[in-house]
Amino acid sequence: MKLRVAIGTALAALLTCQVAVAAVTPRHSKVQAERNLLRATRLLARWHVGLVSRHTGLLLQNTTATCSGAGTPDSGRYTRFMCVLHHGTIRVRVAYFAQRNGGFAVRRLPTS
Repeated sequence: MKLRVAIGTALAALLTCQVAVAAVTPRHSKVQAERNLLRATRLLARWHVGLVSRHTGLLLQNTTATCSGAGTPDSGRYTRFMCVLHHGTIRVRVAYFAQRNGGFAVRRLPTS
């Protein structure tokens, strides 16, 4: 009898772990990705691409981010985005990767 309970408990724990792993795939919406990029002023300043004021350290006015989802969506949310940051004639292409807890990683891409 104790063996059946132990096997049942182990099986339930295993199924719970598999469901939890599948449920934690980080996904962001298009708007969340664009806002996160516009808030990443330190990253943009480090790249020296002309989107951040050298005097104030703030993003220049009228800078926009446009993202499009890459991969398979889940309720309009993606794990990856291809984004372009614009300011006047300056264009910076980036790959955006969603991470857990609202975090993200960004990689600069060559401009075509």
